[in-house]
Amino acid sequence: MTEIQKSTDTEARSGVVVIAIHGVGDPTPGSTGQAVARLLVSQAGYAHKGSDTWLVPVDVVHPNSSVAPSHDGLIKSLNPFSASPFTSARLNAKITADTDTQHQAGDLGIQMNFHLLRGTKLAEDEKIYTAHRHRLEKKDKKVDVVDLYWGDISGLENVITRIITELYVMVFHLCQIGRDAAQHTLIYMRSNNMGSLLGTSYAKSHLLADFFFTKPSGIFNALLVGLCMWWLPLFAVGQYGFSGHWSSIAFAMLGVILLATVGAAVYRRWDWRFILVAVLVMLLVIGFGLDLSKIGSPAYYQEFAMQRIGILWAIVIFGVYVVFLRFCNALIHGVLNCGLVLGGFTVAMMLWNALDQSDASASMQDVWLQALLRGIDVVMLGLLITWLCIVIAVIVAVLSGQWIQYKNKNDVVRGGVDTGRIGLFISAFLFIAISSAAWSVVIPKILKSFAHITYQPLVEFLYSKEQLFADTFVLGRFAQSTEMLSPVVLLLSLLLLGAVIVLLPSIAAEVKPPRMHSDGHLLGRWLSQLGTVYTRGMIVLFLFLSIFGVFWIVWATASFVNLYWPLPSGFPTLFKPIQSASASITNTIAILTAASTATVLALSSTVFGVVKNIRLGLDTALDVDRHFREFPDQSTPRGRVAARLKSILLAAQKANYERIVICAHSQGTVIVAELLRYMRERDSAFMDALPEIHLFTCGSPLRQLYAARFPALYEWLEKPLPEDTNTTGPHASMLGVKRWTNAYSTGDYVGRWLWIPPGFNLLELSGKNRWENGVHRQICLGKGAHTHYYDTHRATVATEIDQLIH
Repeated sequence: MTEIQKSTDTEARSGVVVIAIHGVGDPTPGSTGQAVARLLVSQAGYAHKGSDTWLVPVDVVHPNSSVAPSHDGLIKSLNPFSASPFTSARLNAKITADTDTQHQAGDLGIQMNFHLLRGTKLAEDEKIYTAHRHRLEKKDKKVDVVDLYWGDISGLENVITRIITELYVMVFHLCQIGRDAAQHTLIYMRSNNMGSLLGTSYAKSHLLADFFFTKPSGIFNALLVGLCMWWLPLFAVGQYGFSGHWSSIAFAMLGVILLATVGAAVYRRWDWRFILVAVLVMLLVIGFGLDLSKIGSPAYYQEFAMQRIGILWAIVIFGVYVVFLRFCNALIHGVLNCGLVLGGFTVAMMLWNALDQSDASASMQDVWLQALLRGIDVVMLGLLITWLCIVIAVIVAVLSGQWIQYKNKNDVVRGGVDTGRIGLFISAFLFIAISSAAWSVVIPKILKSFAHITYQPLVEFLYSKEQLFADTFVLGRFAQSTEMLSPVVLLLSLLLLGAVIVLLPSIAAEVKPPRMHSDGHLLGRWLSQLGTVYTRGMIVLFLFLSIFGVFWIVWATASFVNLYWPLPSGFPTLFKPIQSASASITNTIAILTAASTATVLALSSTVFGVVKNIRLGLDTALDVDRHFREFPDQSTPRGRVAARLKSILLAAQKANYERIVICAHSQGTVIVAELLRYMRERDSAFMDALPEIHLFTCGSPLRQLYAARFPALYEWLEKPLPEDTNTTGPHASMLGVKRWTNAYSTGDYVGRWLWIPPGFNLLELSGKNRWENGVHRQICLGKGAHTHYYDTHRATVATEIDQLIH
């Protein structure tokens, strides 16, 4: 191809523009457009006439509109137990004056688009989009292939800390997606006169489970990390004693505290509250600084060094903790306030323990270790109570959801309830697996400092009225926090293994693409039939886990009551076999996790290779997750991507192209369908002014993922076609599209067919594998998986795109 030149021209092309939109996985900018151009050149007889870049001015979908009622608006009036701003506004009818009154009682998907697209503000570097353009010709037909890249909006920076942070947030946000699916189901039930007290209880139980999981559970784990960090200098002093280096460390900590306080005050534009905190911290720093001038005194070493260093280090850690809470609060509402309350209570209990030491002969190190044990005691007891509340909420959610499904034979209700369960259990599985494995490795290291001291537990009845050795106490509390959760992880691990078995043939087809026109009937049947069995088995497993949770609560209550009111012999020990096996299960999970990590590191040539492998799976999950995100308020990912796509369409209209052909893959098909449908509904004048639009989709998750898992938002995808009421699927007219072609491989685990005609074999590779009705066209490409649709040997794909061009 010729050297790329920059171009800002809008000359009349009187030809066709092909807009190529990539899917998940964050490819490089321009790669999708280049792949489509190469395919047309190699298989459809086009000649390449050069490449350039097209600078497109970008404007938002709703210029000058106010921001949606989110964290800076409606969210301030919501309590921490509330749902997302969008669902709260719909359930509570808290709609501002400029709300979408035209559609507030209509399609829920249109309402959500309005909520996410309005009020969008673009950064300066986003107001001009540089599109890669390839100029092609075939006889007298001029075709420009333009790449629409959105990975920079939905993808990750190439920073390992950012990847870890997003992965941690993703674990909790999956639970919120399930919570919102439950709320959408309730909205749908009410709008169709199916609402009931049980439906409200079902939605509320999801809210409670989400609250305890995303807030206290995650915060207590963050506090446990902070306590481990605070323990490090105590351990170092106990191992290596005092030296002159501690003076430098103490003064360095003073400088960090001072700079952080001044920086926070400046960042907040000298808000009076931050000025007050800055003055208090500076006074504290000056006092410590004067006291540290006695650093050379042996008496200082013996009596005050540990106290001063411990307090200073605690201030640094608490500052990092607050910064972490502020970051998480932008993603999960209510984390900051909840974290400050729980963190303040934990610190207060630690100080109370330190000031209440009756043994005057105890060293300062032992005093701080006692305080640290009190902190661990509070945190682990909090985790135990939190997970008890989560289990109760999940039991109510699953059982009430099952009853709702039984009473309402409705696909939207059934699909929404299933999605709520999946979000809850998958989040819990990931969180328990990660935290249990991590603490199984960390806790034994901490115990080395505690072997010589005893500790009186905060809640005596869980142990005995006598003091325990600290290492025994910590191991016991850790076992209590995880012993009944380990079997849950084991069962859900079997669920994960089942998913691997279902997807294994498709993964093999992904790694080694099959030859052209290979029969994919067996692969398609494997994916369809085992996928159905797997989904049903997953629902049965969730019900079993809920019943298991009921027995766990009964057992825990009986064990507690038995301390004061003896029960029949053997009843409190009903779950002892599971309890005794839980430690080995947890250790096995930790070993497998560590071994898997070591294997990845060993097989990867560099650390950057590991990061790339992590990002591949993480980006795929994030692209779907960010499609529903309602934050940041004025810069949602969907609003920014939609602005770029609309601007490309407007630029094509101004450049006088006679036709627009959109080639979208995977998540790109969702982006296109969402915007075109929304603009057809909200701004028909804009759509009517555009050139004729033809749409080619491949590997589309619209039906198999979005309509199946979020049916209240994507109900329109399952309606009968107006021109053929026996066939169900999305209508091209809803998108303002004249022709719509969909292609798929039989083993595509993300998305396959969009339309289901009666009596049509969707997996057959023969002359019957093409179905069309004049507007919609669907083709099966045979054996294959989710990628490789635009490989240069795909003659069938090239032919279909060429037909849409002409």
